[in-house]
Amino acid sequence: NKMGKTDKYRKDHEDLVKIVTEISGFLNEGKLKSDAPKVSTLLGQLMGKIKIHLAMEDQALYPELLKSADPKVKETAEKFKSEMSGILPVVEGYAKKWGTPTAISGGAAAFITETKGLFDALAKRIQKENNELYAIADKAA
Repeated sequence: NKMGKTDKYRKDHEDLVKIVTEISGFLNEGKLKSDAPKVSTLLGQLMGKIKIHLAMEDQALYPELLKSADPKVKETAEKFKSEMSGILPVVEGYAKKWGTPTAISGGAAAFITETKGLFDALAKRIQKENNELYAIADKAA
């Protein structure tokens, strides 16, 4: 039973969603005041996983798809790759700003707003990758 080309990436997405769901359970000011260290740890795990996932796509998935003889495959890969280069700085800026429990508990209201915005963007991106990028990658196998 050989794994599909994108199984690993899809599994990464499931892992990301699990952590996002867990953090989402803490998104009220009362909880953040008491659980900021836990949220900070979870956030660190999330950011680490996102970076590894993006690096893998960059080093393995995109180069392969960009070599495709099929213009549709190439075009899709190029679109996703360039969109990602816009997303990464946002994710890194967020991670830097909210990198400590003190920042999280001290700016709870803003943290909630920004985190919901980030998670929303992340969910949309994951769905698009699963349905478009990975769909063509699996076909191109």
